[in-house]
Amino acid sequence: MLSRALVRGSIALLAAFAAAPMLLAASARETVYFTTPDNKISRADFTAGPAQVAVTDAGTNFNGLVVRYDGNDVVTLLAANGTQTGDVRAYRCASATATCQSLGIVFGLKKAQGVALDTFGNLYAVSGG
Repeated sequence: MLSRALVRGSIALLAAFAAAPMLLAASARETVYFTTPDNKISRADFTAGPAQVAVTDAGTNFNGLVVRYDGNDVVTLLAANGTQTGDVRAYRCASATATCQSLGIVFGLKKAQGVALDTFGNLYAVSGG
């Protein structure tokens, strides 16, 4: 059982972090990327407030996403595009606040549904076709 002093100390520490958001500086390692129903990729972090659109790519149907940290606060997004012709697309995000740059199609994959990276950086993808 935790002592009351320990619990009070923990609550005080959490309150200090909540009261001083500048202590939690945004970086690529603290940002979450996710696909949205309107076929965009958005990002959220603990300091920026509401989610922001990171990628808008007309004619896509994003069904899966993986984020690779490239160092120096740069990440690469690899997204499964589940359209009839389908593919896996790459985007470079050099900032936690700017729109990500399209790097193009990595490879074609009809009705791409999901992507994953292993610990060696190998990319895997599955299709629903």
